[in-house]
Amino acid sequence: MPKARRMCPHCEKAFNTGNIAEHRRSCANQKSTCPVCYKQFIRERDHKRYCKGTLVELPTYLAQFPDFSKYNWREELPGTIPGLTPIHEASDATKSLWHRMPCLVHINNPVPEQDVYVAVNKSINTLSFHAYKNGLAVHGAGHQKHTPLERKAMKETAFISMHQAVKRRELKSTKPTLYSDRDPLCYVLNVWTEDIPLSPPAEIVSKYLLCGDTTQTGINVTPGGSCIGLHFDIGRSGYSVVFDDCVKVILLFPPTERNLGLFASTAGLPNRLARIGDQLEGGLIARIDKSLAIDLPSCALHAVFTTVGGFLGGINFSIVEELPIMAQAILAHLPFFERDPDAILEDIKIYLSALVRALSLSPPHDILISIIKSWLALDISMASIDSPSKWCQDEKEYISAALNKVRPLQCNCSAIGKGTHLVEEHFEAV
Repeated sequence: MPKARRMCPHCEKAFNTGNIAEHRRSCANQKSTCPVCYKQFIRERDHKRYCKGTLVELPTYLAQFPDFSKYNWREELPGTIPGLTPIHEASDATKSLWHRMPCLVHINNPVPEQDVYVAVNKSINTLSFHAYKNGLAVHGAGHQKHTPLERKAMKETAFISMHQAVKRRELKSTKPTLYSDRDPLCYVLNVWTEDIPLSPPAEIVSKYLLCGDTTQTGINVTPGGSCIGLHFDIGRSGYSVVFDDCVKVILLFPPTERNLGLFASTAGLPNRLARIGDQLEGGLIARIDKSLAIDLPSCALHAVFTTVGGFLGGINFSIVEELPIMAQAILAHLPFFERDPDAILEDIKIYLSALVRALSLSPPHDILISIIKSWLALDISMASIDSPSKWCQDEKEYISAALNKVRPLQCNCSAIGKGTHLVEEHFEAV
């Protein structure tokens, strides 16, 4: 007697066999693609026995990172990046292009990955959870108007990413059979948590004036083979650390006028590093693991490649001395405002908030001059664009009032005058 037709749970097609194993050999929906030989397989451990593919050919500037060749990042990388240098071997010429050099910070007491897993899992299950999948909002994330189906999809995306990121470590709290390796690779960004506290490095706190609040710790869930393309962290300085076995390679570029112009010209486009990487100057490369965190200066352009999956925790903070760089980065993007208006408006909002706080701190005279000059140049440029000109009116009114109350100071021109001297005598023509 013939066996009844059965429905495949993966491709939803009926097949004429009662043996599910026979169908699995042909069901494409249940197969994953090998990142080395690009063949499809059902079980990774079975495929490894006969995989004869060659390692992915890498640009020569990445030859010192052999684990890079495990994944295919050809679309993300340019053929060459002239002058790219390991961060600890930077020349004086390269250092001169950075307003503040990024640096690696040794970690004495790393947080166990299990603790991070628990914290992320807790955050995902809260009603306030929102994050970004592959750099894009997850099913309306951030709008806090989720239907039950949207919230279920958000959580499912995050759990799949967590499984992909830590599956090789077989954490006790994971369920290896819950998600299939056939799920498309995805990373989830900015899962906010209070349970993994981070703070700016002591050296930064001692040398610079911080303005505004430090962000809550955001956890990036990043499987091996994932890449976060060229970007900067909403104009602010950043401090990031990875946990346990996670390993990342970071390409960094200074926010020079040239680099910011090239970066802004690709606003709204994919694969930005591949498009402009061969034209960027002052490039640095760094590898971070659980023993090394990285401190990034404001507006540092960077792309992050995960060679061993896991979690990255990071915070952002604003520094008074770096406000002119923040203004310069926004100014470079204004001609391309229509390409990515939400991101540029967010950068403006962060900058204005930091500027308001900075003016209340009475920064040193030479720093104040740079801050005022850069703000006036940006304000004039924003006035010519409809949306930015109407953005954050309260902050702009406060800034205007604060500038008129700047306490009398000995100016570099030797004048000692009223508080409005800097604006009226030096910057009106900016």
